[in-house]
Amino acid sequence: MRHKAALLIEYHNFLVRNYSKATVDLYYYIASELIDFCSEGKIGIKELKLSHLHLFLRRRSYSVSYLNEQITIINNFILWCCSIGIINRENFKRIERLEVAARRKIILSDFQFKMFNSLMDKVGSKIKVLLKLLYFTGIKVHEVINLRIGDISFKNSLIII
Repeated sequence: MRHKAALLIEYHNFLVRNYSKATVDLYYYIASELIDFCSEGKIGIKELKLSHLHLFLRRRSYSVSYLNEQITIINNFILWCCSIGIINRENFKRIERLEVAARRKIILSDFQFKMFNSLMDKVGSKIKVLLKLLYFTGIKVHEVINLRIGDISFKNSLIII
């Protein structure tokens, strides 16, 4: 079995040939965390089971999106370990990504909508346009902030995000 540092250097060299610096840093960090997790539990990389990987993923509270990113990284790391003969490919089962819940639509009651409209009379025209865009289109705040006049087709009644 390769020593942790040698394994990580070899993995890093593989990553550098295939990914950007930011991706390399993240993949390397997660692989290093996984190896440390295995060391703490006295589990060799060859003995890793799906249950160990689930424990590794549950060790902190993360968003579903970040957990899915970690799952992708772990799957890639383990596949790389298979490709260099550290893990037997037959013993490896991919971790399935988690389902991301769909964004919940917020629909105002008649009373709430009337309150919303009455507040519109008390704000400036720019704020009014912003609030109406947010409510009626479902556009996100950062998307509105990044909008430029060229993104709006008044002729076709379209906003290109």
